[in-house]
Amino acid sequence: MYHQLKAAQGFLELGDPDSAWEELESIPAEDRADQAVLWTRLEIYRRKQKWDGMVEIAQHLVQKSPDNPKHWLDLAWAQRRGINLPIAEKTLVEASGRFPNEATIHFNLSCYLCLQGKIEESKERLRRAIDLDPSFREIALEDEDLKDLW
Repeated sequence: MYHQLKAAQGFLELGDPDSAWEELESIPAEDRADQAVLWTRLEIYRRKQKWDGMVEIAQHLVQKSPDNPKHWLDLAWAQRRGINLPIAEKTLVEASGRFPNEATIHFNLSCYLCLQGKIEESKERLRRAIDLDPSFREIALEDEDLKDLW
């Protein structure tokens, strides 16, 4: 499995999600539920903009490893594109309760709130993100999702 997984990740780095998918398909069925395999499949779905598949895998990863903030971020990201902003917002609100010191969660939540016109809530989340990680100040100034704050 290690060889196929590394090859799939290499194809993703080269911008070839189709070949990455083929490599994952060559992994024996009993090993396909491995978290690294699932995460690589999730990234393939992201690249191919297949939001339903990405949501499904991200939900599974959140259930299996609820203590990994990356899984929550991936789930909300896919929900934003494949379902809607309010569902993604709900996911990140729950995630922010679990991971109150995870700046990226607060930043993404700020973006989702801003896009829904919830400007004051968005500002609060952005302040929290910047307090946790000052690099988000510059990122925020460039992010199209936050343009209504300026």
